[in-house]
Amino acid sequence: MKIVKPTGSELNEYFLHNKKYFEQLADYYAIYDPEYYDNEFLKFENATAFSNGRTGIKSRYVLLFSLLFLVIFYLISFQFKLGDKNYELGKNSLSVHSIDDSDFTRGLDLYRTQQYSAAAECFEKVNDDDLKYDEALHMIELCRMKILEESSESNISSESIRTRP
Repeated sequence: MKIVKPTGSELNEYFLHNKKYFEQLADYYAIYDPEYYDNEFLKFENATAFSNGRTGIKSRYVLLFSLLFLVIFYLISFQFKLGDKNYELGKNSLSVHSIDDSDFTRGLDLYRTQQYSAAAECFEKVNDDDLKYDEALHMIELCRMKILEESSESNISSESIRTRP
């Protein structure tokens, strides 16, 4: 009984769509018919060996340049425009914020993150001709109340520590 060997086009089809079967055939013919293996299978190995080796090197360079790119942009501050808004990536920060935001909006963001003194400073920068001026005055009072609450809480906790036996 004679074994029918796959043609070059069939091997190409296996190589592209069924690698596992292609590798099983390659292993079989490498052992039982080395001449056929050398003529047919080595073509695929030689054709892909160079590209596979280069792909690994290219992927390392891509990874290296990507990391370098991220480090550079982490260490410097820069601004960019997206649509009609300007944004800034702060130095040593991966967070982007809009520099077109008003002082009121920045103050609200700081208030939400419980940075009350910085928020009050932003609210104080709101001009009296701004539509949100009255709201800014109200927010300044809220910030002052929060600052007083925090300071009284810290005083109470420090007094309770001193009065414990």
